[in-house]
Amino acid sequence: MGCASLAAAPAGAIYLNDVDAEAVGGVQNWYDSENQFSNVVAVSIDGLSHCSGTLINSRTVLTAGHCALSDVTGVVLSWFDEVEVRFSPDSTQPTANDRALSGVAVNPAYAPAGYPYNDVALISLARPVSEVAPVTLATSPDQLPGIGELVWVAGYGEIGTGTQSNLGYDDRRRAVTNTLGEIEPLPDGGYLLNLQFRDPLNPDDPNYFNLDAPVPAWQGITAAGDSGGPLFMVGSDGGLIQIGVTSTGGILDPDNPDQYVYTYGTFATYGAVADHADWLAAANPLRTTTAAAGAFAWSEAARWTDTLGRHETPDNADGAFAGYGTLGRYYEVVLAQPSQIRLDMSPTLDRLTVAHAGAGLDIAAGYRLDVLLDTVFAGGGLHIDGALTTARLLQAGGVVSGTGTLDAAGGYVHTGGTLAPGASGALGTLTLTGDYAADAAARLDVRLGAAGADRLAVSGTASLDGTLAYRLFDPAPFGSYTVLTAGEGIKGAFATLEGPASAFAAVSAVPAPHELRLVVTQSRSFTSGGLTANQRALGAALDALDPAAPLVASAAWLPSLSAAREAFDGLSGQSYASLETLLLQDTRFARAAALDRLRAASGAGGGGSGTQVASFADDGTRLADAASGTGTALWLQGFGAFGRLDSAGAGLSRDVGGFYAGLDRLFFDTWRIGAFGGYSHSALGAGGFADSWGVDTYTLGLYGGRRWGPLALSLGGAYGWNEVSASRSLALPGLPQTLTADFSTGAAQFFGEIGYEIALAGARLEPFAGLAYVALEGGRFRETGGAAALAMSGMDAEASFGTLGARLSLPLAAPAGVRLRMDASAAWQHVWGGTPTLGVAFAGAPSGGLAGGPAFVVTGAPLAQDTALLETGLVAQARTDLQLGLRYTGQFGDGLRDNGFQASLRLRF
Repeated sequence: MGCASLAAAPAGAIYLNDVDAEAVGGVQNWYDSENQFSNVVAVSIDGLSHCSGTLINSRTVLTAGHCALSDVTGVVLSWFDEVEVRFSPDSTQPTANDRALSGVAVNPAYAPAGYPYNDVALISLARPVSEVAPVTLATSPDQLPGIGELVWVAGYGEIGTGTQSNLGYDDRRRAVTNTLGEIEPLPDGGYLLNLQFRDPLNPDDPNYFNLDAPVPAWQGITAAGDSGGPLFMVGSDGGLIQIGVTSTGGILDPDNPDQYVYTYGTFATYGAVADHADWLAAANPLRTTTAAAGAFAWSEAARWTDTLGRHETPDNADGAFAGYGTLGRYYEVVLAQPSQIRLDMSPTLDRLTVAHAGAGLDIAAGYRLDVLLDTVFAGGGLHIDGALTTARLLQAGGVVSGTGTLDAAGGYVHTGGTLAPGASGALGTLTLTGDYAADAAARLDVRLGAAGADRLAVSGTASLDGTLAYRLFDPAPFGSYTVLTAGEGIKGAFATLEGPASAFAAVSAVPAPHELRLVVTQSRSFTSGGLTANQRALGAALDALDPAAPLVASAAWLPSLSAAREAFDGLSGQSYASLETLLLQDTRFARAAALDRLRAASGAGGGGSGTQVASFADDGTRLADAASGTGTALWLQGFGAFGRLDSAGAGLSRDVGGFYAGLDRLFFDTWRIGAFGGYSHSALGAGGFADSWGVDTYTLGLYGGRRWGPLALSLGGAYGWNEVSASRSLALPGLPQTLTADFSTGAAQFFGEIGYEIALAGARLEPFAGLAYVALEGGRFRETGGAAALAMSGMDAEASFGTLGARLSLPLAAPAGVRLRMDASAAWQHVWGGTPTLGVAFAGAPSGGLAGGPAFVVTGAPLAQDTALLETGLVAQARTDLQLGLRYTGQFGDGLRDNGFQASLRLRF
């Protein structure tokens, strides 16, 4: 309170000089009716003032030691625990700020016999006072004013005038001015501050301190009952600074030795506050405590430090009134470091401030934090699964979250940062008892999911502004989600609605008088989102599903049409149809092995797949095959290939390796007939998807052939069993899953080839034509692993392959005893057969269709209709009964690239 304003409208007097008392019609009419000295309090019993004091912080009153300590027993007065601190200018009138006492502490250096030295005491209040600004205390003797400078005193004591003493008590607060008369040094250090009550009409009679300063307006002096009250100086900014505590004053009435008088010429003595600064700081019941950096439990005392370096677990505790008294301990906690604190007890605080972006406080379920004043949250994280009770929650930053209860009688004032109801692992409701007010910078963040939505439940009024943000906890089906309720109604609206982009879902905020809902609707059909036939077929199947199905919900939140089309390709299972193509195509390895063996056995020149070995004399004349003749021949061929089958969204890559072995002999002197078998393993992957297959193929077959001079005929048939192990990984929004299936297919084939050998100078040329028919069957299966699992109708397909080409064999120079040849071939292959298709359904759908869901058809990568076949290799014969071969093969067509290498061994016995 500035001195200028006090002088302009003074607050009244305790003992007031006669001139001013007469001006107001008597001292009884003069008191602090405007409550200008609101932090000067009455230490009272039943509203009747016993002493005076000042509020120095929200929990503490400074008063005189002799107000609390008995001069007879030397301990705290036995009835002092019944004292109440009153804040009204008339202490007989209660206010909301009045407080009971929770403890008292008299300066241990004070003794009644040494009165008035060290005459100070502190009172701790049973509840904090937040509506009254505390006084400012002097902390150094250097702050004391000069002699003759203006000071103020205040209290609830006895009233009188300069000539009239002992006019009684009316328990009203009064304040008067004076001039500092003396700063009296004490033998053991420190000071007493002394004032004299001077007569404005005759200021020098008496003038004990020989002051030159005039008597100020509204001059007076403190009297009985003002003990413990303040002596103020006027600071440089015009505000008041408490420099003293009223201790003693007046003189004995010569006519009545049992009574003091406070008329003109009397004195008042005040203990200097700065002399007790260290004790006041150490004894202060209100402790500002900060947390160390790091993660720890609340009960770990060593991680907390107050302003005096003490380590105590913050938890309010009351004091006592025995001996010299004990003050309560009350805590204002500040989290200003990157602290991650877990509540493992249920403490009570006066105030909580979270001020660091890296700070976090977790109030776990089963625990409660009571904050008697405000919780100020400016950064970091506050997670409430238990309970937080506070006068107000003031959020300006950070993230408040949880599924517990927040009791804020003064309301939740949200000016910045994020409020996010719910827990990290589950949707949930944060319950607020009180009002909620969101400003323009506030953000309410909720999650939507199959089980509902996060929610803020407000018992009072919700006043809305700022941003409502939503995100997915898991795929949220089309429907309505309540995200806020308010028992006393909703005012205003969120200015902004934010959420993830979606190709198929639209979200709107729909208010009602007592609730706010987010409504999710379908913005376009899934069918319309497709670009290819497979995508549109998949979209139509999704449109036919129950809108609440998890798969529909997940597809609804695909962020864009391009993302949707990519996801639809994976969902459709079209790569299974492409697998059908490769299973048909790779039957060629078996028939190539059989045909090559027949050509080699007949001594035909050139080409094949590398199993043929022929020997020639230096002039090109054909020699006997190592496995020809009438004897039984055993042959073995190993092969490997890698390649890719491309198609829009349905391509596959494949690596394969395996072997074939056979046994044959000559029958009827013209026909070579044999049987063979083989095993191969293929590893396949779908480009752009985490789809993979392992295919183990087991083959059995028969073959036979003969020659009519240069003309050769080869025939055969085989059946292959394919054991398929499939795995598909789908990364759908909120619904990642790995789908697996194991199934079998079978491929039967019949084939034939005719060739005509032409002898050239040192070489052999063989034009040839071939025809093969393949039928694939089986493959009916059902995936497992998630909502996107598919059921397949079966891989039933057939194709015919026609080939025209020529082979060339050339002898090469080799060491003595070794016959070496280079073989090469080129051919054109044409395929008759449709593009592979599969009937597909969602395996987990509730009704209809192939396997419980709506059936749809997908198309795989087609067989290349026209393909170039190229081969080249070397064949070596070291003995008449042993041949070795190494060969490269390649296929190149529309969307097809395949490269292979083969090694062969034939042994005659």
